[in-house]
Amino acid sequence: MNKIQLASDVYALEYDELTPYLTYVYLIIRDNTLFIIDTFCGSDYMEEIKQMYPDYDYCVMNTHYHFDHIWGNAAFKAEEIYAHPLCKEAILRHGEEDYLKNKQFLKGKKEIVYPSRFVEDHFFFKEAEIELIYTPGHSEDGISIYDHKHHWLFAGDNLEKPIIQLDRQNLSVYRDTLKRYLQLPINRFFGGHTLNLTKADIQLMIRYLDQVESGENLYFEDPHVQAIHLKNLM
Repeated sequence: MNKIQLASDVYALEYDELTPYLTYVYLIIRDNTLFIIDTFCGSDYMEEIKQMYPDYDYCVMNTHYHFDHIWGNAAFKAEEIYAHPLCKEAILRHGEEDYLKNKQFLKGKKEIVYPSRFVEDHFFFKEAEIELIYTPGHSEDGISIYDHKHHWLFAGDNLEKPIIQLDRQNLSVYRDTLKRYLQLPINRFFGGHTLNLTKADIQLMIRYLDQVESGENLYFEDPHVQAIHLKNLM
């Protein structure tokens, strides 16, 4: 794990276990509360965070239901875990299948701890200046975390370079979410697998969505990117 300081009160924890992806867990410190954005692949990773910050209250947020964002919830059975209601529904539908496909990445307890606090549209931690916003796209249950103090947005897997991963049922919804991001007074964007995205990057993501939807024949020289693109067409 590589700890990256983004501001005096914001950190990114970088994990390389899911090669070729890097995965980020974000920490925001406000007063005596540690806000944790996603919990990666198991409770052992989160116990390391609790050891680093033993004297804080923990508030956990799951940006969406995929295994590499929720398996660490098992370290927070006594804490509030925020997500969209569809997140819990998706975990109930896909949780066992995700485990069977990806169990080699689990580090810690084999236990699913579901979100306990649900954000239908948005929720604002006023004193912490942190807002949770429902932003479907990469998956239908997505939420983004808007840090009003720094004007930063943590978008889960909705934002990713060099290519986004699509739910073919949600292309128009995904496009609307990306356009909504462009309307916010955001200085920096952060994804679940990508640091330091810009509004220009988001515009390219919208263009890619348009190209996929129009049936344009696209080819990417990088075999990993091409494989994701072909999966996006399925």
